[in-house]
Amino acid sequence: MSRDPGNLRELIGHLAGDVVIEARVSNLGVNWLNIATGGALIWTNTEFLLADSNNFLLASEDPVDRIAEVITTLDGRRVTAVEVSHFLDLTLDFEGLRLTTFTTSALADTRHWSIQFSSGFTVFAGPGADWSVERTG
Repeated sequence: MSRDPGNLRELIGHLAGDVVIEARVSNLGVNWLNIATGGALIWTNTEFLLADSNNFLLASEDPVDRIAEVITTLDGRRVTAVEVSHFLDLTLDFEGLRLTTFTTSALADTRHWSIQFSSGFTVFAGPGADWSVERTG
């Protein structure tokens, strides 16, 4: 486990430039989003907001039917920026849209999100402010 956000930013920065193939609500629950890009699979288990430059479009507290419909607007968009806060809040910019995940105290004891890269490693955020990398595949 690590708490150095600089190393984490370097690892997940590889997402920039990837195009979303499919963004969907997972059958694991409403806070679980699955976002598949050409080079990675992103799983979230946190509260989230999706916004454009003027409005909030979607929040994790919206009805699941609305989330399932609106999250697909990420399909075909390129990841233009990736940020992670000291608290492991993940922000992904997608050509005009921004998805921000944030951890609440209710989720502090679980993994908040993960990114499985096609190159064979997975980054896990959480529990708490810890993160880890595991070799996969």
